[in-house]
Amino acid sequence: DRNITKPLPPSLGDTGWASGCILSEEYKFVFIHVLKSGGTGVKKFIKDSLCGPADIQCKHVPKTLVRAEGCIKSIRDHQDYFHFSF
Repeated sequence: DRNITKPLPPSLGDTGWASGCILSEEYKFVFIHVLKSGGTGVKKFIKDSLCGPADIQCKHVPKTLVRAEGCIKSIRDHQDYFHFSF
């Protein structure tokens, strides 16, 4: 039947800084990285702006400020946040 939906997996793709989504609970946004569209540059800008260029994996800032996370979980759990992609 076409009206039956399957449950979503807990995450999709890489959940690290290489691909996947970037979540900020403090600023209430989810950045969805679309491959081959300039998203790596946008992620670098977000990371450098919020963590500083020396903190490569954003390990020295609170996880609520910014973190890499799987896209499905980020979108499902934070539907009221601003979602954007590039």
